[in-house]
Amino acid sequence: MKKLNILQIYDYMKLGGAETHIITLSRALMDRGHNVYIAGSFGPAVNAVKRENIPFLEIDPPEENKLLENAWKIVEIIDYYNIDVIHVHPFQSQNVVALVNILRDIPVVTTIHGSYLTPSVEKLECFYNNFIFVSQESLDFHLEEGLLNKKNCYVVPNCVKIEANEISLHSKKDSLQIAYISRIDTDKLPSIVFFVECVEQLTKQMDIQVEIIGSGNQFSYLKDLIDKINRNSSKEVINLINGSDNINQHITKSDIVVGVGRVILEALALGKIPICIGNNNYVGIVNAKTLKKISNVNFTDRNTHNPHKKELFIEDINSILEKPEKVKKEIQESLKYLLNHFDIKLSAKEHERIYLEIINNHHSKTFRSNSLKYLNHIDEIESINFAFELNNQGIKYQLDTMKNNKILLKPDFYSENDNWTAVFNNLGNHFDLDNTTVVIRIDYDYLDNIDEILEKISVVFDSLDKKFDLLIDYQYHDEVNEDLFLLEMDMFIVTNNNQQKYMYKCELFGCKIYRFKNQ
Repeated sequence: MKKLNILQIYDYMKLGGAETHIITLSRALMDRGHNVYIAGSFGPAVNAVKRENIPFLEIDPPEENKLLENAWKIVEIIDYYNIDVIHVHPFQSQNVVALVNILRDIPVVTTIHGSYLTPSVEKLECFYNNFIFVSQESLDFHLEEGLLNKKNCYVVPNCVKIEANEISLHSKKDSLQIAYISRIDTDKLPSIVFFVECVEQLTKQMDIQVEIIGSGNQFSYLKDLIDKINRNSSKEVINLINGSDNINQHITKSDIVVGVGRVILEALALGKIPICIGNNNYVGIVNAKTLKKISNVNFTDRNTHNPHKKELFIEDINSILEKPEKVKKEIQESLKYLLNHFDIKLSAKEHERIYLEIINNHHSKTFRSNSLKYLNHIDEIESINFAFELNNQGIKYQLDTMKNNKILLKPDFYSENDNWTAVFNNLGNHFDLDNTTVVIRIDYDYLDNIDEILEKISVVFDSLDKKFDLLIDYQYHDEVNEDLFLLEMDMFIVTNNNQQKYMYKCELFGCKIYRFKNQ
């Protein structure tokens, strides 16, 4: 089996199901012998990445004006770690990787975690080899909308590391421990509020302790609601925890775990009884039959029709307490079904198969200017596309030379670490300069010292044994002129270590990048 170098990319390592999915999958792929790296902007989930000994490579936060910089950082990661395949997850990261794919012809797959539109299916599908969906529902949504071709789509459900052999039961000596785990955002609020109302009623009937673990834009609202319930109960029945990078700790000490989505699997995997509550419907205790049904909708309530009724939840809690062995037997079947269908080992093996298939069937693509048009919705690319359009209309940057090839240098004349003079001395030894013009670009920032800089260039040039055609450009460049100027260049030679972003932009214009070996 070929050992792969795999790069997983995500926007921001917060605390949620997608982050847990990426971390668990990455660890399982490493256990199969592959090298896996996670790239994303720093967040609390990085602690979980480090616990699993997965290399984390930090990129900037997912902002529009950071797309070019992040793309260049990922290009450097690809080159340094010899990456074989990129696996990217929504949202902004999909834009970045489309840019990366213009510069590095590398197989790319993306996982879409729900039934919603992402950049990868909105004009960027040409940059992606394959699409993975976490549920049949999500795939069907995209096919029905006519967004994708079924032949390069796969369904690989959320999977977990299974650590329990059997379901554990509540000890009657202690209070019943219930954990609710979810993002606490507006879109999740109906199910959370319903759960809290159920708990409020349960406190009048039995001794329970509840933890709600999560963070989001409705955290303050939920805290006020819980404080009110605790005051009315004259004790702290509900403990609200503002997120956790180790959800398993909270699941392990609970008897019952309530939620929706991936948390249902995580509860079962640790031998706990899961109860599924959606925003609109009540699913209930998740037995094997229920688990199979809700797996088609990513373990939510969307194919269930029982409306929210507090009596249903209370009835389930009572059945767990009054008929524990019966419930245990039913949930034990769920655990078996989990092992056969949602074990992370199965997911890692399927991902490995998809990666190898993509790599083996990958055909080189020619992107450059032809593909930049697909990125028009990205602000940073609009000016580049405009330059290509002007160039196609015959509007070009005027350079006073008849030579066909142009080599560009853009020194930092204020830096002692810029080695443009050494580059000058070595050009004739590395390139045939008979049909080449060497262009030195002097930016507006240096114009106050232009005479001094021109004198310095003249002294170095006059000392050369091998002369060549030299053009010095210090005209004012607005964004359009700068882009048209770069379209005229054939090669950019790096002279210092602070030119990464400029190097990246040169490559987008089809300009080759060159570094001398001793740089």
